[in-house]
Amino acid sequence: FQQQDLTRRSLYLIAGLSHPNGYLHPCLYEKPTPHADSRLFLLEYALLFNVTLRDYLEATGDRETALSLWPVAKRQLGIIDTYLTDQGLMDFERANQQWWIFIDWRKELHKEVSLQGVSIFALEQSYHLARLLGKEDELKHLPMLIRKMKKAAHVNYFDKKSGLFKGLLNPQISYASQIWMILSGVASREEAEQALVALEQMEDACKPGTPYLYHYYIEALIESGLNTKAREKMIDYWGGMIQKGADTFWEAYDPEDDFLSPYNFFPINSYCHAWSCTPVYFIRKYPKIFQNRS
Repeated sequence: FQQQDLTRRSLYLIAGLSHPNGYLHPCLYEKPTPHADSRLFLLEYALLFNVTLRDYLEATGDRETALSLWPVAKRQLGIIDTYLTDQGLMDFERANQQWWIFIDWRKELHKEVSLQGVSIFALEQSYHLARLLGKEDELKHLPMLIRKMKKAAHVNYFDKKSGLFKGLLNPQISYASQIWMILSGVASREEAEQALVALEQMEDACKPGTPYLYHYYIEALIESGLNTKAREKMIDYWGGMIQKGADTFWEAYDPEDDFLSPYNFFPINSYCHAWSCTPVYFIRKYPKIFQNRS
């Protein structure tokens, strides 16, 4: 926690090993020499680089690093431009053919709504980064575009009857869809709270299968003012892994399915542990929520 040199080094490593087209790879290796897995592209990973850079700048005040990496961050926004329709919706089918849209390891998860939410979230955070760096003139079109995308998402994905968000291509109700509509600001505060409460009453809702998505679930609960619920869910989920004998938090975890594995072999359910450690982040960032013993 707060090993800023490690974060800066990682940001430069990711940027320095980008594809010739400027987009970022999700998997990098240091040995025998630093190189990227050129076979892999994860759409939202590339976009979330910008969010990480903004977080890094706010945590450290290191403008020099942020400015040097700004062209890389700005380049990632071209992904959204490529798939954005005139209606303000992301073209999920085309993007899904050309990229790996990850969101979660759940095979049954439909990701249309999540893609829209992640894209809006990345645009907002990128504009925030631009303002911190005095570069907002380079992205002066974004505020209007963000409003257009939010309106399109609400009009097309929000089901007033159920109070939940679902896709046009697939009416699946998922935690991921609600999470990203909340974090992107598409849902109002009232809609966000109602959606998260309603989810727990739906037995057939597609639930998170990874601590990665569960992190954003906790964040959405906090964003919606459900602080007590956020604390309870964090203790239940990550505490559940400890109760089952975990000596490090797992890459994939479903409290209701001990055989869940992204590698089709349940004794191996984890190669990627880093995304599972974010309780450390929440506990320190929100001490009133997570450190209060009462």
